Amino acid sequence: MLAPSRYETGGLAPCRYENIRRSANLLGLLSHDLFVSQAVGLGCLRDVPLGRVSKFMIVAIDGPAGAGKSSLAKRLADRLGFAFLDTGSMYRSVTLHCLQNNIDLTEIETVATKAAQLDLKLDHERVWINSIEVTNEIRKPYVTKAIRSVADNQLVRKQMIELQRAWAEGRDVVTEGRDQGTMAFPNAHCKIFLTASPEERARRRVQQLLEHGAVVDYEEILQMQELRDLEDRNREIGGLRQAADAIEVMTDGMSEVEVLERLESIVRAKQMKSDTPSPDVDPSDKNSDA
Repeated sequence: MLAPSRYETGGLAPCRYENIRRSANLLGLLSHDLFVSQAVGLGCLRDVPLGRVSKFMIVAIDGPAGAGKSSLAKRLADRLGFAFLDTGSMYRSVTLHCLQNNIDLTEIETVATKAAQLDLKLDHERVWINSIEVTNEIRKPYVTKAIRSVADNQLVRKQMIELQRAWAEGRDVVTEGRDQGTMAFPNAHCKIFLTASPEERARRRVQQLLEHGAVVDYEEILQMQELRDLEDRNREIGGLRQAADAIEVMTDGMSEVEVLERLESIVRAKQMKSDTPSPDVDPSDKNSDA
């Protein structure tokens, strides 16, 4: 069999690519319904390219809390026939595992070590830790309350970003978060910054809570929304910011269907312009065959 070219390997040297491929295959990374975080501990994913791999497309959606990123990203992935990468569930899983094992979340290296040992499986919207499904457990308030320390852990974030890139290898992906287009996939072919004014997001949140029987004060929700925005922008690690080449979609006054159609039109337009995708290789890399 002929050795793959750098174009086919996402810019990696063929021998290095084969080593990564074999290790990833052993860990289930190439099955497209499983990834195991021991890959980081084995050091086999350090050179995963920063963005699209070969001909496959990554749609990176970033934006503030309450903009509807998760639900819209899932629906967009379904409409496009892409895989959906739920990055938030990764940090929630690490948080839950540490809490269950009485790990002090402020101990940066201890938490990172625990994260590297974690046997984590993602299958669409379902999540397993060490073969135990935790899909619902990671969404509970006590996990949400504690997740910030884990998400701000620089060592954990580095591990999760490496796994996100590995998970995205060889498939079309829609991924969402705060730093997908700036840190995780800076070379993603399609970047979208999905946002809405604080007032609009607060209004939507109030409506959601009312639908669930909760009576809340709009001004209180708005104040909390603005505080969250400030905290997210000022995070030292994975802070909220719009990538320079991201397309901003302001959703004030738009229905969810209208926003979804707008997102799909952006991706379709990018696809039409990319009949011959270029590999994600630094142009300054003189060893590239691109």
